[in-house]
Amino acid sequence: MVRMRLLQRVAIGMIILIGTCIGAEAKTVTYVGSSTIGNLLNEAKEPFKAKTGIDLLIDISSESAGGEAAAIVGSADLGGVARDLRPETLAHGVICHVIGRDAIAVIVNHKNPIKALSRDQIKAIFTGRITNWEALGWMNRNIVALITAEQSATRQVFQKVMLNGEAYRNVVSPSVDRLVPEWVAGDEDAIGQISFSFIANNPMIRAISIDRLTSTVTNPRYPIASPLYLCTKGEPTGNARRLIDWILSPEGQDLVKKSFLPMPMVRSRE
Repeated sequence: MVRMRLLQRVAIGMIILIGTCIGAEAKTVTYVGSSTIGNLLNEAKEPFKAKTGIDLLIDISSESAGGEAAAIVGSADLGGVARDLRPETLAHGVICHVIGRDAIAVIVNHKNPIKALSRDQIKAIFTGRITNWEALGWMNRNIVALITAEQSATRQVFQKVMLNGEAYRNVVSPSVDRLVPEWVAGDEDAIGQISFSFIANNPMIRAISIDRLTSTVTNPRYPIASPLYLCTKGEPTGNARRLIDWILSPEGQDLVKKSFLPMPMVRSRE
């Protein structure tokens, strides 16, 4: 009898423990992928939790490539991709939702007097054909051209749009994207590529105009932009669905507008 009661207590305890664990899991959304989208989700953490009670657990170490992989195998609730998706990703049954568009800035140090460059000049800098600021109307100083990390979607989109696919040459690539604006802020000779979401309220750097088009997330004609996707293995459910719905709501899109080009209320099966 004593043993039976002990087993009953253990069983009840296990039920309570399992229920607690399930409840804890139900209060989180795990994200793996693009650091650009990670910036947005970090901003979303507090208002989303205040509205839903759900925490966001964010891992940006593997960038967009990791976001695609996580969505394919289902190792995270959401995978983030800040570029066009690979066809093989969609072939695995991955469903992706556009939540906005990222504008990629070309940034210089605040002491650099150059405020505008053409596409051809930017291409020449990042392919190693222009290596001195004197060729662009400033002083005789060597250019330090910075590109984002190897797995970064920013690096790939910039290469496709601004370099027409030509290889980068004479460039420096820090290990993580956030180091690009930090480097430019401390080096007058530096020029870099980075999502606008990394440069807000930094007085030490300035985004330059490209082909006379103002560098701002409010300019729909700005030439360097790419889609931002949240992806799931199959149709999103549960808290992943709730997060996507919230980001596509007016409240969520108001947050998107701070650093990105917002989207209409779109849920596209890309």
